[in-house]
Amino acid sequence: MRITVFLYLDFRKFSPDSTGRVTLDAPDKADLLWVLAALKIPPERRKVLLVDGRQRRETEPLKEGETISIYPVLEGG
Repeated sequence: MRITVFLYLDFRKFSPDSTGRVTLDAPDKADLLWVLAALKIPPERRKVLLVDGRQRRETEPLKEGETISIYPVLEGG
């Protein structure tokens, strides 16, 4: 299945060409953990993960054509 990933701010460096946009051919029942591993994003990195603009459990299977957005956690005030 084909999914699109957008990486923001310092996560852009994990895209192959540093553009922040990646199209992945994922296996059936791939989840967000698979996406993170495929992009070599360390699991300990704090991040916000959205699928089609909504938060989702990392282990919930993805569907064909979904769009994943990965943001760093922003802190401050």
